[in-house]
Amino acid sequence: MTWADLGWSDLSRAVPELAEPRPRVAPPPRPDVPAGIAARVAHAERTRVVVVPLCALAGCGLIGGAALATRGPSHAPALALALILAALVVGFVGPALVVLLVIGPSWTERRQQLALQLWQRELRRWRAAERAHYLASLTPERRKRLRRALANSPADVAPSPE
Repeated sequence: MTWADLGWSDLSRAVPELAEPRPRVAPPPRPDVPAGIAARVAHAERTRVVVVPLCALAGCGLIGGAALATRGPSHAPALALALILAALVVGFVGPALVVLLVIGPSWTERRQQLALQLWQRELRRWRAAERAHYLASLTPERRKRLRRALANSPADVAPSPE
């Protein structure tokens, strides 16, 4: 285990009398998910947030067109009915199919993202417990020197959990 596993920079030079931390238990294993899954799911969500309201707005426009068609002097109920059906397809069925088949994220990608998020949470808990255990194992003087060295080092140098 290295200092970076605990999210700290290499403190062996700053506080040479400190021993390298040794974990009590192994860190949780990273799930077998593709790299960049979180970015792909986030991109799909941003796209969905734009496309679905636009489809709903287009469906509302078609409903408005149907209302105008029924008020006209020709009173075309077939046109109004066609516009209402088009509004249902464009406003409801269309966005559902676009999200499901084109934009995503797929169910598998969502499960992978959830597994990654759960692992990240467990890794944060493990890291916090190991940090606390390591700090508790130090003498008060060494703990004080370690905290001083941590205050002068970069905030969090742990490897990216992605």
